[in-house]
Amino acid sequence: MEEAVAKYQEICLWVKKRLESGELKPGDKVESEYKLCQRFQVSRQTVRHAISVLEEEGIVERFRGSGTYISSKDQVTPKKEKTMQIAVMTTFVQEYIFSTIIRELEEQFSNAEYSLQISVTNNSVEKERFILKNILNKNTVDGLIAETTKSGLPNPNLDIYREIMARGIPVLFINSYYPQLEAPHVSLNDKMAGKLVQHCVYNGE
Repeated sequence: MEEAVAKYQEICLWVKKRLESGELKPGDKVESEYKLCQRFQVSRQTVRHAISVLEEEGIVERFRGSGTYISSKDQVTPKKEKTMQIAVMTTFVQEYIFSTIIRELEEQFSNAEYSLQISVTNNSVEKERFILKNILNKNTVDGLIAETTKSGLPNPNLDIYREIMARGIPVLFINSYYPQLEAPHVSLNDKMAGKLVQHCVYNGE
């Protein structure tokens, strides 16, 4: 019994030390139960006990089907009820195809009794960060549909996206995506488009 207690405390201390050193940050995913079992050579029950202790202390949050994440610096947010609101963040509204996309989103979500919170970044990473921080702090949406900002460059806001996802708020990218994030996206397949164009040219279509 004493050995089991020492082992779960060892896991707790390991997570806390990694958090203090900066190896783990708010929104980061903690190793799976299976990996922790292998790392510390303990049973899954011992790992789950350690995670429960860390959760009670407000250090981690668990999300069914997703895993365990380091909690927000500000507070541990309990699983919230649905707000029936979806945040939509695009680079522009009146240019290219975005106005059409937003009209269609509004119609589809209205039919499902959801309302949209529309924000525009003007392709600025600073504006994107401001909008994402508001989403995170207010915690009043059930999902985020986002167009990437300056997707050809490294984005400094990936940590906030991860924190939003760690809160259990689904994120869907449109038009482009950040390969560093494990999030679904709806975007143009340039290689496939090139092959289709080539096919049409060669066949006179």
